[in-house]
Amino acid sequence: MKRVVLVCALLIMVAFLASCGPKARITFNPDGGSLETSEVADALRGLDVPAAAGASVDQAADLRNRSIADLRSRGGDEAELADLLTTQFPADTRSVPYYAAEAIVDGSPAWIIGEVWGPENGTMDKYRVWAFDRETGAVIVTAAAN
Repeated sequence: MKRVVLVCALLIMVAFLASCGPKARITFNPDGGSLETSEVADALRGLDVPAAAGASVDQAADLRNRSIADLRSRGGDEAELADLLTTQFPADTRSVPYYAAEAIVDGSPAWIIGEVWGPENGTMDKYRVWAFDRETGAVIVTAAAN
């Protein structure tokens, strides 16, 4: 009986500790508007600080995988975008996507992606924004964001 109680206590503790880490969820905006290439860097202004901000880059791969899996589980356009993120970014990169939008960039359908990243052995405290051509998956522009 003691063994069962001990195992149950350990399982509860593991579940609690897992829930204490940063959340891995991408905010999806189906109407990111129309932007020029020069405006893409400003696409993240005014957004909430992502949950992964400040986390160790050692956690990036796990958080990235969970955020993309969450996006894929929503189906439709979000699943299409998850496929693009899976093919465009290496799984071991030190960044976590936290924002995505369907938008028009320079007159063409595009995906806007915001990610938080950090230097090797550091914390994720820097921001980058990407614009991908929605039809081809080609990078339109990438820029540091504040």
